[in-house]
Amino acid sequence: DLALGAENSPEIQGALRKISVEGLDVRPMGINVIEPMGEIYARSDYGSFRLKKIPFVFFSSGQPWTYHKPEDDVDPLNFTKMDKGLHVVRQVVVALASMEARPTYVKQQGLSLDDLKAVADTVRRVLEHPEDLDLTDAELAGLKSTVAQLDEIVKGGAVGPEHAQFLQKTGVALMTFASRR
Repeated sequence: DLALGAENSPEIQGALRKISVEGLDVRPMGINVIEPMGEIYARSDYGSFRLKKIPFVFFSSGQPWTYHKPEDDVDPLNFTKMDKGLHVVRQVVVALASMEARPTYVKQQGLSLDDLKAVADTVRRVLEHPEDLDLTDAELAGLKSTVAQLDEIVKGGAVGPEHAQFLQKTGVALMTFASRR
């Protein structure tokens, strides 16, 4: 499960690092990982907060291909996972509400090496248990190639603008795969 956008608030990052819910692995990543058009296009309501420089975190357990389409239905929802996600959100809200001061907004530019490492780690976890997501052979081959490319970028020591589109496509693909659980 993903927690995106916390890179713009040290306090939200700190709260996320303390989160622990059995059976749920929360992966903080930069919001730019899922925004192919950058700040021009927000994938959810957080865009309004970002425009006003209000700290935010966008939680997601994935986005199925049926999202906002006539085929979108309740059947594929994983209510057990949703309940665990609720515990994550609750822990973050309680941690932030208990702070003496409001979280600050500190704009981070672009994609970071930490984002890339988090995406690579997530792809590796998917590859460890492909049966959980019912991946096709073609999807598995693509993910193996992707993790090799991500590892090469990590070896280079920096994420450049030339890597952004690849990293964002990978982030969006992970959201699609994650929705299968």
